[in-house]
Order: sequence, then C-alpha cells, then structure tokens
Amino acid sequence: MITLQSAQEHISNYYCDFKKFSDENNFSPTPMMMFFNSTSEFPTAIVHLPELDDDQADKMVKHKLATMFAPFLDTDIVSIATDVFFLKGDKDDKDKVLNEGIKPSESIERQEGVTIFTAQADGKGLFSLKEYGRDDIGKIYFKEQTTSELDDVSSGDEIQSWISPVVMSSFTDQERIDELLDDKSDELRLLMTGIIKLDEIGYMVQISDAGMKLLQDKYQSIDEDTWQTFINGFDSPDEMPDSFKFLREKRDEEE
Repeated sequence: MITLQSAQEHISNYYCDFKKFSDENNFSPTPMMMFFNSTSEFPTAIVHLPELDDDQADKMVKHKLATMFAPFLDTDIVSIATDVFFLKGDKDDKDKVLNEGIKPSESIERQEGVTIFTAQADGKGLFSLKEYGRDDIGKIYFKEQTTSELDDVSSGDEIQSWISPVVMSSFTDQERIDELLDDKSDELRLLMTGIIKLDEIGYMVQISDAGMKLLQDKYQSIDEDTWQTFINGFDSPDEMPDSFKFLREKRDEEE
C-alpha cells in the first residue's frame, strides 16, 4: 500500500537516476509527475512535461494539463519532481537577492538540486530538496536530502504558491467529469483523446501495469469495444502516442 513517504521515495529515486542519465546524454530533464492509487505501491502513471517557458502562467497550464490523468486513475497521491537552481542561506539573505531582481539561476551563489513535492487528498504532504554537486570530471553526485512534513500543502513557503492548487485539483476533477459526462464509456474515450493531444504537444505519458490493471477493472466491463481499441493502441498506428507504442511493444514481447 502506498504512503506519502513511499511515494516520495519512489519519485526521488526515479527522477535522480533520470537526472544522471540526462546529464550524461547532454539534455535537461523537464518536471515529472507521478500518480499513485492506494491499492498499489507503484505509480499508475508517469508524465514527463514538455519544455517550460520562464513564465508562471505557462508553468501552471502545463502542470495542470498533466493532472488530467488523476481522476481516471482514481488517484490518491500525486508527486512532482523538478530540477532547480536554488540559493542557500537564511530567508532574509535569499529575499535580498530576489528583491534585487536576480533569479536563483542567474546568481553566482546558485546551487543545483531536485525538489520533490508529494501531496494527498487530505492536504497533507512532503517537500524535499536533494542537492547535487559535480565531481572533477563533471559527473553528478547527490548529497543529503532534506524533507519537510506539511500538514497543509496550501500554507507555508516551502513550495511555490501556484503549485498546491494545481496538485490539489487532481483530487476533485472527477466531480467535474461526472457533471460533464453521463456515460462512463465516454470517460475512456476522453482519456484516449487526452493522451493523443498531450503527446502532440510534447508530453511523454507512460501508464504502468498497475495503471492499466486499474483502468481495465474500471472500464472494460462497461465498454469492451472501446477498451480493446484503447489497449491495442487506437485504430491506426499513425495515431498511436509513443507511450502506447511502448505498451504495444511490451505486450508483443510478452506474447
């Protein structure tokens, strides 16, 4: 059974390994989101966001779009990992630099790290910062991770103010879907459409075995035809997102 702590540890290990891989292959990782259901210790879906503009509105929209998977997967916990620059020191020192209009990424005092934010439906959460450095040949090594427990993710200054409402909306979007759709089979079609559209604009979506099992239990008995289209990678290979090509190849290997 998943917990805040195990979800935090899962995305931390996964993203830090991915950060090392991306650094060795000369590309910068974008933020990653993981979705968890309480019945499994593994994520139901992993979403890599596209490149973000240096604009808060762009970041909000792109993170919000990634949360579209939450209601379909009966999400209980959401985690986000992000590669960041940050400043050390007490709050007054950091505020002084920021008030001068200098971003952490532009400061000569900048440090590099990975932030991990995990939240559940009752508002409790965890926030971690895992600093990393580079050895003599430029390879990344990770330092100690500091973690704060959050009784209410909407308060406190550990995380940016816009991210909490975006994440917490993951747990209430099912109500909006219920209002919009009368037929449960329409939900699966909506999920298919969402995956295609996100793939077109640069998201990478991976639905895990745990996620596929959850979707099967939820939707197969309601609409077998739509379910078969879903697991077979849509009607045409040309329409198939990379995540579904991966799933089809994996299934073919197993067969």
